[in-house]
Amino acid sequence: MIFKVTTKYAICAVTYLIDNGMGRVITAKEIADKRGIPSSYLPRILGKMAKAGIIDSFHGGRDRGYRMVRDPGDISLYEVLDIFEQWSNEGCLLSPGNRDCTCNVKYCWEAIEEKMFLPLKEITVRDVCEADTEAAVKELLTG
Repeated sequence: MIFKVTTKYAICAVTYLIDNGMGRVITAKEIADKRGIPSSYLPRILGKMAKAGIIDSFHGGRDRGYRMVRDPGDISLYEVLDIFEQWSNEGCLLSPGNRDCTCNVKYCWEAIEEKMFLPLKEITVRDVCEADTEAAVKELLTG
């Protein structure tokens, strides 16, 4: 599966927030520097995640930055990826964006998507952070 660069940066940012202090406010500059993400681009990514309720943003005072607002064990990898990939808004394969389509192709495609996205819906961002070996990653994918 090929992801947008923005999506990859989002995963890098959220895993950094999880790994470096759940209760601590972290600046976009720190995340950008540590993860190699363009610092001019990162605030837009973090803003979308804040709007989706994944993280919280602080813009005034001494504590400017971002922090996790939800338990990483309650956030599926799919939820974060979908903010940027917009899979849940695609609609019918033959009529993109048409969520009301009732053709057979749509039902077939929905069944394929359900199987394809199931692992992403079952794996949490906490799992991603804790899977520190190849064996741990394989265990996540095979259950």
